[in-house]
Amino acid sequence: MSLLSLPTHTDTSLSRSVQRLEAREDSKRAPVIWRTEGEVWYLFHVPARSCLVSFTDSEGLRHSTEVQAETLYEAAVLATQAFKEQACAPGSASVLEVEIRRASVVHSVPMRKVRDWLDGACKSPNEKVIKERLKKLLES
Repeated sequence: MSLLSLPTHTDTSLSRSVQRLEAREDSKRAPVIWRTEGEVWYLFHVPARSCLVSFTDSEGLRHSTEVQAETLYEAAVLATQAFKEQACAPGSASVLEVEIRRASVVHSVPMRKVRDWLDGACKSPNEKVIKERLKKLLES
C-alpha cells in the first residue's frame, strides 16, 4: 500500500509562480516536475490502478472515494469531481490522501470449514493456543 499526500491549491497566484522543470530520473526519488517558492512537487506515475482518495472536511468528517487513475494528480482530480457530485468537495485548505491500492485477494471461507479447522487436530502447541482463543471468541 502506497500512501501519498497532496496539498490542494486554488490560489491563482500560486499557479503564476510555478516554474516548470524538466523531469529527471533519480533512483531515490520520483521525477521532479514543478517547483514553487519553497516547494518541490513530484509526479508519481503508476499504471492505471485503483486509488482510494480521502480527505477530512472542516467539520471533521472523513470522505473517501475510489477512482481508477494513472497518476497521483489524475486520482486527485477524478476524486474531487466525485466529491463535487456528492456535494462534499474538498476546500482549498484540504489535504487529499491518495492510497494506491495493489491487487487484492479475496477468500471465501464457509463457516463449516472454520468450525472444522477449529475442531481439528493441532500441529503445534502454538496452534493449539490460537485455536482455543478463537473458539472462545466464537462462543462469546
